[in-house]
Amino acid sequence: MRIAIIGGSGFIGKWFIKEFGDKYKCVIFGRRKDVNELKIAGEKYKYIRTDFSKDQLVKQLEGFDAVIHLAAKRFEPQEKMEEYLQNIKISSNLFEACKTLGIKNVIHLSTIGVYSAEEELPWTESQNVNPSTFYAISKLAIEKVANYYNKKHKMKIKNLRVAQVLGVGEREGFMLSVFLEKALDKKTLTVYGKGEGRREYIYVKDVVNAIQRALEVHNEEGIFNIGINKNISHKELAETINKVFENSNNIKILNEYSEDKSIQLMSIDKAKQMLKWRSHWTLKEALFDMKTILINDS
Repeated sequence: MRIAIIGGSGFIGKWFIKEFGDKYKCVIFGRRKDVNELKIAGEKYKYIRTDFSKDQLVKQLEGFDAVIHLAAKRFEPQEKMEEYLQNIKISSNLFEACKTLGIKNVIHLSTIGVYSAEEELPWTESQNVNPSTFYAISKLAIEKVANYYNKKHKMKIKNLRVAQVLGVGEREGFMLSVFLEKALDKKTLTVYGKGEGRREYIYVKDVVNAIQRALEVHNEEGIFNIGINKNISHKELAETINKVFENSNNIKILNEYSEDKSIQLMSIDKAKQMLKWRSHWTLKEALFDMKTILINDS
């Protein structure tokens, strides 16, 4: 199967190629200039620079069997909706190009962020959603565009609503990455309030396995939650990371600070039934695996 990985030079794209580059003929698409190939896990992969216009994508995607759509402006705090409109435009052009070429097998990575704390837990794909960030609004809009192409043009676009991803190579600056960095350096982890908010995390190896399963299930379409069906409090996360990275008891609880007490939890029954996929990595197992990778890379 010849697969175009749109935005494939990023965190998840590279991990997909590391895990499945020997199974498929993968070609990476992106905006980088003066790059014809990328070396990933010791192997070279073709890189195609695109402007993401429909006309150029039609020319560049000819001959491909499937598309993995990972290209998007990532979430950043305190930004404006205008900055995320490009996500919708790129996706619309991509779906139109795939329709023109008859490429029906398309995987789009969406986000757990389309759900909100006001909705009943665990979140299911059939619930009404109410995103609380501009990034998540753009992802929900893309899901709606995909649904239009599925219904009107009989495409098989699958939107994977992915829980918060952890893995080696993920960008820095968020709570999880801050905790990991501090634990590695044997520094104190700081938890605001009582650390009661709960998040659902998923290891990147589980995510790329879900993408691979979605690729192989050609005749399915629609929205699928991709998580581990478990969540963990901020305090428990800090404790678990410290235990794995041998930084035990090095936590400071700042009770006087306000905290985010919102809770995340998705049902993954639909993905189990229709994609024949399930998560394999617990949070602790994922952290131990990351620890091994980080030690070997150091």
